[in-house]
Amino acid sequence: SPSPLGPPPPPNHHISDWGGATSTHRRPRRGLGTEPPNAPEKTRFIRKSVEMVEDERAPPADPPREKAKQEIEEEAEMKAVATSPGGRFLKFDIELGRGAFKTVFKGFDTDTWVEVAWCELQDRKLTKAEQQRFKEEAEMLKGLQHPNIVRFYDSWESTLKGKKCIVLVTELMTSGTLKTYLKRFKVMKPKVLRSWCRQILKGLHFLHTRTPPIIHRDLKCDNIFITGPTGSVKIGDLGLATLMRTSFAKSVIGTPEFMAPEMYEERYDESVDVYAFGMCMLEMGTSEYPYSECQNAAQIYRKVTSVGARPPCLAPAWCQ
Repeated sequence: SPSPLGPPPPPNHHISDWGGATSTHRRPRRGLGTEPPNAPEKTRFIRKSVEMVEDERAPPADPPREKAKQEIEEEAEMKAVATSPGGRFLKFDIELGRGAFKTVFKGFDTDTWVEVAWCELQDRKLTKAEQQRFKEEAEMLKGLQHPNIVRFYDSWESTLKGKKCIVLVTELMTSGTLKTYLKRFKVMKPKVLRSWCRQILKGLHFLHTRTPPIIHRDLKCDNIFITGPTGSVKIGDLGLATLMRTSFAKSVIGTPEFMAPEMYEERYDESVDVYAFGMCMLEMGTSEYPYSECQNAAQIYRKVTSVGARPPCLAPAWCQ
């Protein structure tokens, strides 16, 4: 006979409180924000936490096609196109700069996992004496370590497109030079000027007190580099520095506006770097290039050696 409580529940169901029928199968999970208004705060918090964990376990979405293409191009750029003889240094096909004597590429030091500058200097632009001088300098420069000198790591002869070249590997400086700083900001604060001049002099003193002394010979704002993290400066481009093996050096290499008078006579010592430093300080203080009114090196030579004229940017206030 029928039960006074009504018909039995259908299969796969159990009796809930108060005799209601509920499914034994798992209910679909509610999405965020679908809990009933009267759901306890703890229940909503637990449900949200579970969904966050499940989202983290889900596999990442495929990157957009455009991004994948960009990654492929970046990987292609970062493939080494050359290595040093011992395999320590790698060269990437990323040009960082180009000058009259050299081309600079991004490199990598596999010993320290640090990016470096890979500089290629064409042999055909140098005499045999200059080639020999570079070899001699390289051995000396490897041992130079100073906070205001760009670090020199190694050098060797190589072949580039069928032509011989000299490769120099140095510390990579990516924050620009004093020249680029002056072009951007025009005016340098006296406090910064004093700090940077002091650091340049420390670097020069270190070079000049080596045995034999090292003469830079081409010191200028273009080859004094700024280090981004600390804001300090370092003297670079020592590839054209001359090792003093005798009392005088007998070759003229430099920038006319920064060359001391004795350099034109091809007999000079390390004091020519101090003269060049003075011209650097003048440019740093005025943002003007020394002797910019001259049209060529001959005019500068006549002013410096015959007349002894000071650069026009050297205002009377600087002479006091």
